[in-house]
Amino acid sequence: MKYAVLALVLLMVGCQFFHEDYDPSYPGSELDAYLDSHTLATVIECGQMVRYNVRYLDDLIHDKNEYWQSPDQTWAWNRGDCEDYALLWMYVVHHELGFYPELVVGDVYDAGIWYRHGWVFCDGEYYEPQSGMNVTNNWAYLPDYLIGYGRAMWRSENPHRSVVE
Repeated sequence: MKYAVLALVLLMVGCQFFHEDYDPSYPGSELDAYLDSHTLATVIECGQMVRYNVRYLDDLIHDKNEYWQSPDQTWAWNRGDCEDYALLWMYVVHHELGFYPELVVGDVYDAGIWYRHGWVFCDGEYYEPQSGMNVTNNWAYLPDYLIGYGRAMWRSENPHRSVVE
């Protein structure tokens, strides 16, 4: 019984260390080395960099329905799904431009079907992470909620790797 209580306490304590200002860095990583050797001047340029360096791969590779990779993982593996693209884009925008973009979770209409999707909100605009395009005035993107930069980054690096709270 005391081990079960201890495990519960450790789980609860581990979940308490989140802070809205969480700001990861990956010193010595290929991602930070790439960013240190390139100059990206706009949000769109950051998105294009992600688009040209990452290929789509759904979360089944992780044997899960939903799994958030850290920006460093997505860069190292050159693979990810919509929120992995978005998280990497957010990191790049923050690193290069100093903004604190947010992860958007909502629905997107494509080919007659609505599906769940993640994209980026930054500086008053919405961006599609897989194409690198501004979708602010696109009726097919219906946001449900935003997840702040610190929370999204923290969740991509901790056991809470999904949209579900």
